[in-house]
Amino acid sequence: MCGGRSSILHYGPLIETNYLYAPTPNGQKPECVAKQTQYPPPSVAGLIFACTLLGLAGAGLGEKGRAFLDFITSVGDTVIVVVRWFMW
Repeated sequence: MCGGRSSILHYGPLIETNYLYAPTPNGQKPECVAKQTQYPPPSVAGLIFACTLLGLAGAGLGEKGRAFLDFITSVGDTVIVVVRWFMW
């Protein structure tokens, strides 16, 4: 599997493994080594900020934005119903 990569995504940080050929001394056959890189978990602050701006922009449109806000409310109600199905 040398020359490839794999990554594991779970509820923590992303761990990515790259498999590379490392040079060896004395001209021997190169070894396959694994190099792991760990990335921090994604932040939800950007998502909250973008959703807040979208809601404020929709509310600022007045009557023009009413259909959009009704749609978002309908999606939220639908998600709540689906979550209740799984919780019962």
